[in-house]
Amino acid sequence: MVLVVVKNSDEDQFLFETSCKETNENLIHGLVTVQNLRTKLALLAQCLHDLSANEIQEPKLDSTTTSGASIVANAHSSVVEEGRRTEELHELFGKVVKDSRQCLAAEQVRLKIPCTKDLMDEKVDTVRECVEMAQSNGYNKTKLEKIKSVLSNIEEAADTYGLQLLDASSAQLWWAKKPFVRGENVGDRVGTNEKTKIVAQLTAGSSTIPDSITSQSQGEKDTMKAYLLEKQEESKRLLQSSNNNTLNTSWADNQALKNILHGTNSIRFR
Repeated sequence: MVLVVVKNSDEDQFLFETSCKETNENLIHGLVTVQNLRTKLALLAQCLHDLSANEIQEPKLDSTTTSGASIVANAHSSVVEEGRRTEELHELFGKVVKDSRQCLAAEQVRLKIPCTKDLMDEKVDTVRECVEMAQSNGYNKTKLEKIKSVLSNIEEAADTYGLQLLDASSAQLWWAKKPFVRGENVGDRVGTNEKTKIVAQLTAGSSTIPDSITSQSQGEKDTMKAYLLEKQEESKRLLQSSNNNTLNTSWADNQALKNILHGTNSIRFR
C-alpha cells in the first residue's frame, strides 16, 4: 500500500492508505471525505465537552407524594440518584471526547494508524449516541441544539464556527510542489513501488503551489538556530585572531618534510 501523510501542520495531519493503481480522482475524493469528517469530529468533541461542562441536574420529584417527610426523603434519594447518573454520564462523555481527540491526534501518524472513513463514521455515531443520552437526561437544551446542528448539517455549522470544508470536485493534492493530475493514476505520480510513503498537502482547489511544511519540530528548530549562532561567533573569533599565532605550530612548518627525511625533526634548540 502507498502511504499518504496529509500534513496541514505539525498538529494537524493524518495517514491514508491507497494503491499505485488507484486513480488520482478517487484518492482526492477519499482524502477530502476523511478531512471533512475529521473537521466534523473535532467540532463534535468540543461541543460534547462543552455540553457536559458544569452541567447541573435538577431532581425530578414524584408528583403523587403528599407527605412532607416523604417529599424530603424522595428529594434526597432523587438528588443522590441524579448526581450518580450525572457523574456517570460526565465520565462517559469525557472518555468519548478523549477517544475522539486521540483518534485525530498527529501521534496516529507515528503509530502508523491510518485514518479511514469508516473509523470517522464510527466516532461520529458514538457522539450521536451520547447526545441522545444527554437529551433523555435533561441536559442544557441550548447546548444540545448546537451539537445536534453539527450532526445534522456540518456545512452550515462550519460556516457558523468559521471552519473550512473541502469540495472534492475542486480540491487539489500536492506532493513535492507538483499536483496530482486528475485523470492519471497514483503510480503515474509516485512510481510503481507499493511501499512508497509521501507527505502531501490538500488544498481547496488553488492552482498556487502551497508553502512547504517543514518536518522539524520547534525544539529541533531552536537547536539548529543555536548551533548556527555558535558557528557564527566562532567564525568571528577566528577572523579577529592574529594569523601569526599559527606560525610556530608543527603543521605550519614548511621545512617539516625535509627534517623528517634527514632525521632532524626531533632536534630541539634551547
